[in-house]
Amino acid sequence: MTKLCFLSILIVSFLNTQCTQQDKELGYFTFNLLKEPHSLDPQKISGASGNYVLNNVFRGLVFFDKTLMNENVTTCLWQNKTLLICKLKQKKFSNGMTITSQHYLNSFKRLLDSKAVLKAELINIAGVTDYLQNKVKFKSTGIQAPDHNTISFQLIKPDTDFKHTLANPAYAPLINESTFTNSQNSPHSIISNGPYMIDQWQKGKFLTLKPNPHYDDKHSLRPPVKVYFLENDETAVNLYENKKLNFLRRLPTHYFESHKKNKNFHFVPILRFDYIGLTGELNKHPQLRKALALSLNYKELQHIYQSKGQPGCPGLPTSYYTQKTCFEFNPKEARRIFETLPENVQQKSWTLHFSKLGGKDIRKGMEWAHNQWKKHLGLKVRLQEVEQGLYLEELRNGKHSLFRKGVGVNQPSCLSALRTFGKDSFENYIRFNNINFDSIIEELSSPHTKNKPTVCQRGLEQLMKSYKWIPLGEIHFAMLGDNNYTGWSVNSLNQLNLSDLRPKK
Repeated sequence: MTKLCFLSILIVSFLNTQCTQQDKELGYFTFNLLKEPHSLDPQKISGASGNYVLNNVFRGLVFFDKTLMNENVTTCLWQNKTLLICKLKQKKFSNGMTITSQHYLNSFKRLLDSKAVLKAELINIAGVTDYLQNKVKFKSTGIQAPDHNTISFQLIKPDTDFKHTLANPAYAPLINESTFTNSQNSPHSIISNGPYMIDQWQKGKFLTLKPNPHYDDKHSLRPPVKVYFLENDETAVNLYENKKLNFLRRLPTHYFESHKKNKNFHFVPILRFDYIGLTGELNKHPQLRKALALSLNYKELQHIYQSKGQPGCPGLPTSYYTQKTCFEFNPKEARRIFETLPENVQQKSWTLHFSKLGGKDIRKGMEWAHNQWKKHLGLKVRLQEVEQGLYLEELRNGKHSLFRKGVGVNQPSCLSALRTFGKDSFENYIRFNNINFDSIIEELSSPHTKNKPTVCQRGLEQLMKSYKWIPLGEIHFAMLGDNNYTGWSVNSLNQLNLSDLRPKK
């Protein structure tokens, strides 16, 4: 027996004996995260930890489920092209205190005063750039509270995605700066405004949530929630199959056949912009980048992943653009291009980097790409799996020329996806720099742009022509949900909503 298998068995055995009977007795709805959150502060965390836990603890002015909803406002309307005014509902914090517009101002100011990359989402608000440069006070920015029940946003230029931005839990109201001061040691003391509040945080083991009694009059119907931290997909599947977890957010592909006919199986379309990046040293070799893109048998990868979306095509719904623009598998042309390259380029060895966080399915895909390039080009490529935190740091520093990157899109729009590669994006790891592309982003931002699918099409074509990225197609997440619970939902942004969670019995 391998050490990994033995360790997996120990983990399952420990969780079975330590937690599961108690979970049932206390009525917990249980699921797992692949990575423990490093913080419970929504301004310091993003990704699955934020989408699956903090989205249910903190709520912004609006909330996105299948559509954008007025979570904490009665109205949130554009007065003209750049002025948004929101009127607050009469809502309370988890401690019973009434929420006012000042509490939202506290949150926006705190974010701008921090080092959070989310600040980039607020740059288009009037005065924010000057505030960040210490030229004006916060009260001189375009974020204003005319009265206790009103908050307004004056933008520099139109932005059709701005209202969706306000759904981020990072912009949830704050009583004061000390809200998260002692959150590591006393997480239950965090005052929040979502359907759930933090109960316990056992580091390295689990996090529990309890219903917020001041969220609405249905709080007594919601079960408590327990979230385990399990980095191993196989362990999570084992626990779900043994009824130790009620919800499995990621089912590996090799389990599809045994589960897809089960009534608890859910295949959820997720809006993502995942890709293989070709940059750094590869910038010098545009023809090599083209050969890399043409030498992959994308339909074979689609079969391996049993996916609905075809790799080689942008991972956006077809309603976002006018016609599919995909890389086609053409091994003869790829080989012809490759053989025109200087011999030292043909013989050069490359490293394909990817994050450990993706698990076996991501490794499987990267092994496939490695074999395709070796088979069709004779290219020397080795694989390098990197711990997630270090991986992101290395990408920011431009250390990798060939890498796989998963991209969660923040808003349900082509604009949000294309902004990933805009000139001001912190996530533009391929260092894409194109004036025409940036002008397309500006055009999509305008509420006066009439035919946005056509504009989106132009943006996608600019990316494809660069051969600096290889898109990995539309993504669907396979999930399993216990039929004894109803009311949970996962939206297209991979955000879990538990506000209507109920046990059936």
